[in-house]
Amino acid sequence: ALTEFDLSVWNLIMNQSLLHLNCAHNALSNLSHLPQHIYLEVLDLSHNKLADICALQSLQCLKSLNLAHNQIVDLSALHGIHIAELNVAHNQVECIDVIFGKTIKILNASHNRISNLECTRKFEQLTRFNIAYNQIEDIEQLRHLKSLQWLQYLDVSGNFTQQYADHNHNTAATQLESDIVWMLPGLEVLNGQELTTAMKIAAQCKHGAFDAELASIRRECLERHDDKDNEQLDMRNKKAFWFRIVEHGFLICWERFIDRVQCLSVTSIDLTRMRIGSAGVHALSDVIEQCPNLITLRLPGCLSTHRWSDTSTHAWPLQRLCESLLVRDSVQVLDLSACGITDVQCSAIATLVTQSTHLHTLRLSHNQIGKDTGDCDVELKHALAHAAFESNQIGKDTGTATSCSAAGGNGIATLMTAVSHSRTLTHLYIDHNEIDGMGVFYVGKCLQSPQCGLQCLDISYNPLFSNGSGCAELCKALKLDMNRCLIELYMSHCARHECDTILMEQFFHCLKHNQTLQVVDVSGTTLMPNVDAVGYLCTALEHTHTSNIQCCNLQKICMSDELLHSLLAVLKKRTDLVELGLDIQSPINVPHILSQLSECTALQRLYLTNVGQQRVSPKQRAQQMCLPSDTMMKSMLGRLAVMHLNTLCISATLMCNILQAICDGNTCLTNLGIANSELNAKCLRALSILCDNTPLAQLNMSGCCIDDEDDDDDENGGGLMALFASKAVLQSLRVLDLSNLTFNKYSMAMPVFVQPDRFDCNDTSRPEFTLNMSALPIQTTHVASFLAGVSRLGVTNLIMDDFVVVVNDDDDEDTIHTINAVFQYFVQNERSNITSLSIKHNDKMHDAALLVDTICDVNLTHVSLPCIEDKTVLLNLLRNLVQSKLRTVEINNRDAVDKDVLDAIIATMKANKNGIKILVAENQWRFNVENADIDHTLNQYMALIAHNNIC
Repeated sequence: ALTEFDLSVWNLIMNQSLLHLNCAHNALSNLSHLPQHIYLEVLDLSHNKLADICALQSLQCLKSLNLAHNQIVDLSALHGIHIAELNVAHNQVECIDVIFGKTIKILNASHNRISNLECTRKFEQLTRFNIAYNQIEDIEQLRHLKSLQWLQYLDVSGNFTQQYADHNHNTAATQLESDIVWMLPGLEVLNGQELTTAMKIAAQCKHGAFDAELASIRRECLERHDDKDNEQLDMRNKKAFWFRIVEHGFLICWERFIDRVQCLSVTSIDLTRMRIGSAGVHALSDVIEQCPNLITLRLPGCLSTHRWSDTSTHAWPLQRLCESLLVRDSVQVLDLSACGITDVQCSAIATLVTQSTHLHTLRLSHNQIGKDTGDCDVELKHALAHAAFESNQIGKDTGTATSCSAAGGNGIATLMTAVSHSRTLTHLYIDHNEIDGMGVFYVGKCLQSPQCGLQCLDISYNPLFSNGSGCAELCKALKLDMNRCLIELYMSHCARHECDTILMEQFFHCLKHNQTLQVVDVSGTTLMPNVDAVGYLCTALEHTHTSNIQCCNLQKICMSDELLHSLLAVLKKRTDLVELGLDIQSPINVPHILSQLSECTALQRLYLTNVGQQRVSPKQRAQQMCLPSDTMMKSMLGRLAVMHLNTLCISATLMCNILQAICDGNTCLTNLGIANSELNAKCLRALSILCDNTPLAQLNMSGCCIDDEDDDDDENGGGLMALFASKAVLQSLRVLDLSNLTFNKYSMAMPVFVQPDRFDCNDTSRPEFTLNMSALPIQTTHVASFLAGVSRLGVTNLIMDDFVVVVNDDDDEDTIHTINAVFQYFVQNERSNITSLSIKHNDKMHDAALLVDTICDVNLTHVSLPCIEDKTVLLNLLRNLVQSKLRTVEINNRDAVDKDVLDAIIATMKANKNGIKILVAENQWRFNVENADIDHTLNQYMALIAHNNIC
């Protein structure tokens, strides 16, 4: 055994090639000759008798140093050395603050005399830290490690003996583990044991992070279990036990209750717009593997590119998610819209599509699958794509989702190759994906496969006609109609330039040969000035013996009046047409359009638009005053279930005639839209008669200009009274939009509500009724009467965003006093039908402190607050919400939600006994979500939040 360090015997003095040296397990106590070897990078001096290591000061190239099992007390010799791996275990070290913090990655300081860890804050790169069996007694010392975002391995065994002395051995170990995981949730290994998701969940729950959430879920689970016992959810519905996770908070709550919820019966998981992070995706994957009857999985917006700090250095684990879906292979509907998916992630999705035996609907809208299709020569990509599809032997059932990397790593190529192999996929939504002319080439090739089973394809809002002529392959697929499966095709807003009209001409030309398409949407496309494009469209629709199109959407397409008349001459022959969307081009054309469509005996849904919002001159207005007396036209209007006449710029007289024509024989209309229209007193009365005779569920009157100067009954709003006393408003309506109404006669909107006893809704079985009255002019003195009237209508959800305070010359009122009056009404009226109130965007408030004492006593379940700019007032309001009966509060503050406010929100949600949820828009946070210091706070918030409408 060596007792002295001298390598001159082997002529190794000042040898520049000596980089690694191992002198372990000797009896060295003197390192006098070691400074000569200044190029050493790896040095092992463990198991010796070293006490003085001053000789190491000159070894500035050291990267790895092992000094374990010596007699070292002082490490000051290591000051300034950029060491990445250091082992000083089994020594007598008391302080490690001399270690260079910017480079150290692995540190073993176990079995020493260390008691303070404050210096570890500077160890920015530390990934593994062994501090076992030292003299650390206060667990709060570990809080210094919270800023170490790379730390994954930690060993603290043999410490904290006094702090946990009151527990037995097993209990102490469990409690210590729970406290550490609660404090450092990013750890992967603790004291040599791998930390599973379940262990992290248990730690969160032991510290009461989700008590309110869990109680809420527990109650709902028991209620639904009772429903099942009462056979309300029967076996014939495959034990449908819908469990919308989005209503109950972060995914972690699902994990905690997996043993209490009947996961064998769970059929749907919905985490819409909840950015669950990488850990959340892994936990979700574990849950999916335990749900054999899972049918629907919706994750739109969950995997956004805006990530939490726990995923700042890792790719989204989409591969893990797709693999978990294949374990049970039961999911039929998968929604990954707005998840930031690019061509890199497409291979995992392609494998899922190819191997799944039940997946029939896949939504990938609002991603970037086609973004990189323009990176190489178009002709080269055409050739490579054809070779890729041929080599994959499209049509063989045993095929696999081979990546089309030869074609430039194209995500859309990979996906469509997999779709062509799928045995079950019937509905694919890839709109808003930047798919260009090369991308649609792959789509066309896929549709040409006889084995492709797609029935519905949405490729809207993609530049299909730019960067190549791949659309020709799509046209070829439609013309050949090889798979005879595609029923619905959505291509709206794809032809964006005049040069694209030639390719649209080809598309319409091929439609006349297709015998399977029933739904075609080409709205928003540019067809002018190419007259032939519209001509080919007419030709395609004219071939009734081959064309089976039943739903045709041609909204927001500009064309001349002559071409419109030619198109109408063709459409009126389509007796099988069920749904039609059409642009009127000019208000003067409306009577002619309705007259021509009178022969469409099967028409049920009609949507008319005016893309140019063209208005008419006074002379032309006289020509569109009335509808022709046409029995067939009235019969057609009498069959409609849905009719939208929004923003047509037609006269009030013509609108009145249309409404009267619908009234004459329609008993099935459920959805009517007349937004941004001119309405006179006769219109309102015709509308009220229509509401009496039809089972309307939705009525959109937003932006209407009401001119009832000629109304004989001008008291309380004239014709509005009859409308609000109609059967539909009192019984069948579910959504009524009266936002942004303007009046020619009255300075106050909706004076009918001032006398609430004029009408009453006694239907206790009526479901939710939403009334949107945004931008409503109102006086503070009339607030109580107004709300009482709304309540007696049966309204459950009231929207009063952007209301306008009407102030008389002798009044001293502002927005805050009006809002306070609104809240006072809900404090004093416990039996109001209204349960949800929105008063957002009312920003002209000078003294928001008035709300602090009022809001906690309101008898509501949901409220959306206006902007409260004063941070002190906002914090006081949050503290008062601890005693509130509210279940959901939405905060809409611009640049006012910092970490202090978020901490107050979390404290309020934990303390409130009713399980209150306080929602904050993510874009209103003032801090960087990638900052490790607030990561724990953000995760607490995401875990506690119960309804994720914004995050």
